[in-house]
Amino acid sequence: MAPTQPNSSRKACKAFFTREIAEIRDFPGTSRVVDARNEMANTLRERLSRDGELVREQDTRQWQAFFIPPVAPHTRLDELPGEDLKMVFSTSDPAQTRLAISLEENRTLKGRLEANENTAHANAIQYHHRMSLIDQQLKDALALSRQAIANVSRTARLEERLLVLEEDCAESRSTVASLKLEIKTLKESHKSEVEDLTERLEREKVGRAADSEPLLVRIHELEEKVKENNKMMKDNSDRLTHLTLMLQPLWRRMLLDAARKKIYEALQKCDWKEVRAEYSPDGQLLRQLRAKDVHLTRRALELIWDGKTFRAAGNDAAHDAPAAEVRLGVTSVGGSNQEAFDDIYIFVYGSAAEIEE
Repeated sequence: MAPTQPNSSRKACKAFFTREIAEIRDFPGTSRVVDARNEMANTLRERLSRDGELVREQDTRQWQAFFIPPVAPHTRLDELPGEDLKMVFSTSDPAQTRLAISLEENRTLKGRLEANENTAHANAIQYHHRMSLIDQQLKDALALSRQAIANVSRTARLEERLLVLEEDCAESRSTVASLKLEIKTLKESHKSEVEDLTERLEREKVGRAADSEPLLVRIHELEEKVKENNKMMKDNSDRLTHLTLMLQPLWRRMLLDAARKKIYEALQKCDWKEVRAEYSPDGQLLRQLRAKDVHLTRRALELIWDGKTFRAAGNDAAHDAPAAEVRLGVTSVGGSNQEAFDDIYIFVYGSAAEIEE
């Protein structure tokens, strides 16, 4: 068996003469059990004498001593397991000593059982808590999975519709191209017969007009449809570009209004008029705002305070836009005011206005 490693530089020893008379002392870890036993016995005898107990004038080394846990007398204290060493002394009655030992061991065992029960109860609570977390995580994962499936299904339906439209357009373009190619081929292959064909067509113009008219009408309709689609695409592109340019001043105006609202709320005012009536855009106002955890540069505060050029440009547009559109308006300011608008955007929305890829 490998030697027990020392577990402490000092060891607590508890000595019992009866359950009501006990002493506790700390000894160096290098002390031996027999030395601690002799000192604890002398300490008990002195206490018994002080308490008026009748103690025979005998060498305390003759007292009977029982150790809990059992241990050899010459063992070092730092080689013992556990936190302390219990000693039960008796001068005459071994039965009394054994009873005291049994009672002390029962009390120690009861303490351990209570500790184990507390540990088991804590483990059970922790187990139920973890199971609740796992159950919630599973529910969240299931909801995300259902949403992902719905998105995939929606995307598939859109892709099918787009494919049908593309096929229709491709078929229309193919028909037009085939007809044009056929006409060109006929002209090139029968160039020598053009005059005869023309004369025949003139003679049979009345009879063939009804036959050729549906084909010509179909060709014309397809060409007009292609032109109409091209024009619609160009109009939509121009409209989107115009709308974007028109809304950018509005988004800047909205950013300035939102910044004013956050300032008068931070200063606990009812509206911006109260702020303008009591303050000026100077260093004193900046310091008061910083004290309320509102951090702005002087240029940013000046734009919020006045900003007539940017505010007037946004007066003709609507008064609502999501953060993504405001971000687009901010990132396109340019010039010396770009940094100030970036600072205002961070102040209102809590993050930088970066351009999305």
